[in-house]
Amino acid sequence: MRKTSKKQMPLMPQSFDHPRTAELDAISRVLDACPNIARLVMQDLSPTTTKRRAGANGMTAEQVARAAIVKQMFEFSYQDLAFHLSDSVSLRRF
Repeated sequence: MRKTSKKQMPLMPQSFDHPRTAELDAISRVLDACPNIARLVMQDLSPTTTKRRAGANGMTAEQVARAAIVKQMFEFSYQDLAFHLSDSVSLRRF
């Protein structure tokens, strides 16, 4: 029987039942529990001499850490990393 409409699907799926997704979730919990990791990344990213007042803000230290983990975990090139981060729902959730 034909219906007039369907209940709208959620914009972001809740989760996927895949071993990589579970692994990313576990890593995410560790990063969330240890905010010092983001502070250490920020120290590495921050210039020690001058502060610049122009240019884009860029990614946060936490985003850089997560992107580095994904790059190493999946052995991506930087070009592949950019593609997969924009294409994958699981990686964007991470």
